[in-house]
Amino acid sequence: MQSGQKRTNRTLINSDTWKSKRLKYILSISFCFTIGRSLGWLKRNISPHSPIILAYHSVCPVPCNFFKGLDNVTPDLFEKQIIFFKNNYNVCSLEELLSCIREKNMKKNLLSVTFDDGFKNVIEYAYPILMKWKVPAAIFLISDLMNNEKLYWRNKLAYIFNSGLKSKFFGFLPKNHPCKSSNSFINCKLRHRDILIAIDKVFEQENINEREIAQENRFYIEPDDIKEINSSLISFGCHTRTHPVLSELSRDEQRDEILGSYEKISGILDDACLPFAYPFGTKSDFNEDSKQLAIEAGSTSILKCSGMPRQNSILSSPFDLDRIAPSVIPPYMLTSFLEGTTISGIRRSIKTLLDYFECKLY
Repeated sequence: MQSGQKRTNRTLINSDTWKSKRLKYILSISFCFTIGRSLGWLKRNISPHSPIILAYHSVCPVPCNFFKGLDNVTPDLFEKQIIFFKNNYNVCSLEELLSCIREKNMKKNLLSVTFDDGFKNVIEYAYPILMKWKVPAAIFLISDLMNNEKLYWRNKLAYIFNSGLKSKFFGFLPKNHPCKSSNSFINCKLRHRDILIAIDKVFEQENINEREIAQENRFYIEPDDIKEINSSLISFGCHTRTHPVLSELSRDEQRDEILGSYEKISGILDDACLPFAYPFGTKSDFNEDSKQLAIEAGSTSILKCSGMPRQNSILSSPFDLDRIAPSVIPPYMLTSFLEGTTISGIRRSIKTLLDYFECKLY
C-alpha cells in the first residue's frame, strides 16, 4: 500500500515538473517572439558594429546513428535561417569581416557563416542553398578525415549512444570519469584520451569495421570535392588533425595536431594563409600554446566558440574572434538569440552590468 502511494506521489511530482518545464518553455518562446525580438531589433540598430560569426556543423534531413544528436540542422530550417540573415544582416565572407577588423573600418551588422568538421553533407545540402542565396561561407576541415579511411571520434561516439551501446562504453571508462554522469554524448570530451580508448574497445568488442564504414559512407569532404566547389563563395580553414581537446595535450602534441593539419590542407589548397578554428572552442578547450602554434603555422585568424552573442568588435584581435551556433533556432527566435535578448541573455547582461559597477565602487 505504501509503495503504491509512493509511486503515485512520484508520478504527481514528475507531472508537476513536466508542466513547470513546459510553462517555462512557452514563456521563453513568447518572450523571444515579442519583447526579445523588439529589444533585439533595437540593439541591432543602436549598436551595429559588433560582427557576428556563425558556427554550423552538419546539415542533413534525417541524421543516421553516426550523426543523430550532433549539432545538425535540416536543409529546410537552414534555408529559412539563411533568408533571415540576408534580410536582417550584412552577410559577408569571413575574409571580408577580417579585413574590416584589421583596417578598423567596421561596416554595420556584419555576419559571416562558418562550418566546422568538414562534413560532406554540407556540400550536398548546404552548398546549393548558399549558392542560391549567394551567401559565402568558410569550412574548417579535420585533415586526418579527408581520405575517408577512418571515422571522426564524435561520430563513433554518437553511434555508440544511438545504438544501445552506451553502458558498454561507460564500462570501459575509468571509475569516476566525468562522462559517466552524462546522459548525452555531447558533453563527453573531458579526459579525452580515456574516451578514445573506450570508443575503440566498444568497436573492437562489437566487431565494427571502422575503415569499411568510412569508405562506404564517405562522410567527410575530400580533396576532389574542394576542386568542384565555387572558390569565390566557399573558403576553407584548419580544424586540427583529429579534433582533440587541445588544452589536454602537451605543447608537442598540439604542434603535431595544428601544424600537421596546416601542412596537409595548405598543400591541397596551395595556400599557406588559412584561418584556424579551435576544436570545441570554449575557453577550457585551448590554451596559450594553442594560440601561439596556430599563429606559427600561418593562421590569418583564430576562431573560438563561446556561444555568447555579439562578442566581437572593431577592437577585436583577428586571433581571438568569437562565434555563436544557431543550430536548430527557428527564424522567429533568431533576433533574440543573436542579439542576446533572450531571457537568459538579458539576465547575463544585467549581471555583467552589476559586476562592472561593483568593481567601480570597490
